[in-house]
Amino acid sequence: MAQDLARARDLLEDSTSATRVLCALAHFPAVPQSMVPALAQVAVGRSEINRMLAQEPSSQASPEVGDLGPLRR
Repeated sequence: MAQDLARARDLLEDSTSATRVLCALAHFPAVPQSMVPALAQVAVGRSEINRMLAQEPSSQASPEVGDLGPLRR
């Protein structure tokens, strides 16, 4: 499982792959804590679609993350 999460974090760096990872994360009951930093980066990144997709699971990941949406650049 740890290898899968590491691969998912790597995929978040590419906007096309990130969209698929974010859609998959939307079905998780909770976001793994190891994914939170990468997810936060996407939530404030360049892709508007990925920002929207990342903001929802980021805000549910941990109370420390807080509300990341809606963010505008």
